[in-house]
Amino acid sequence: MAAAYEPRVAVLVMGAVMISGLVILSLAGDYIYFGAMRETIPVTSLLFVAPLAAVVSGAAGGLFPA
Repeated sequence: MAAAYEPRVAVLVMGAVMISGLVILSLAGDYIYFGAMRETIPVTSLLFVAPLAAVVSGAAGGLFPA
């Protein structure tokens, strides 16, 4: 973003984003950013899912030319 705009405009936009984030955090609380996780995956299942996801994503990444 900073390369496309003048530095002054980029600083103003980033400041507006930070201020809006603080305002919504003060009004709605931190649930928007840090919601409670209700369901989790058991560790034993994770030991099988993580390597499978790594192999599948590695193979999918190898299919795309550089």
